[in-house]
Amino acid sequence: GSRALAEGRAFLYPPLSAYTLAPFTLLPHAVADVLAVLLVAGCVPAILWLLGVRDWRCCAAAFLWPPTIIGVQTANVTLPMLLGLAVVWRYRDRKVVAAIMTALVVAVKLFFWPLLVWLVATRRYRTAALAAAAAALLVVLPWAGIGFAGFSGYPHMLSFVSRSEGPRSYSIAALLHPLLGSWT
Repeated sequence: GSRALAEGRAFLYPPLSAYTLAPFTLLPHAVADVLAVLLVAGCVPAILWLLGVRDWRCCAAAFLWPPTIIGVQTANVTLPMLLGLAVVWRYRDRKVVAAIMTALVVAVKLFFWPLLVWLVATRRYRTAALAAAAAALLVVLPWAGIGFAGFSGYPHMLSFVSRSEGPRSYSIAALLHPLLGSWT
């Protein structure tokens, strides 16, 4: 819980992301770093291509954008998540593709659950139902693989992070925090 967070031992994502990253631990550190950066950087042109952007200058501009630079330098999950979102958008009318990609994105980072709402709002009911069921499986099954370690405390940990980091984050809620008084 909060002690693990304070000590830097907490893992803030559902276990599917840990399973995805585990193969990198078998590689020498420098090789894993370079491979991760290359894979994350490769997401940028892939995202633009999926969204129909073909002008190379747009790709260059995207690589010069500070959030992209930071995402590539840290090889964080943001750009692969955006690639998943681009796949969902591009194939939004293909039920199985959109549902599976939505499920993967939600299962890796629960922050993306509004995608399910968007599917319902755009009358893609079957896709939303399939995505919700698949996301639930992709969250529960990897947790089962580690004996549900941390499962019961996970909501508390997310709440703790929200309370401690939320008011200082870059979000609409943080912007409104001085006006609302209580973060909750």
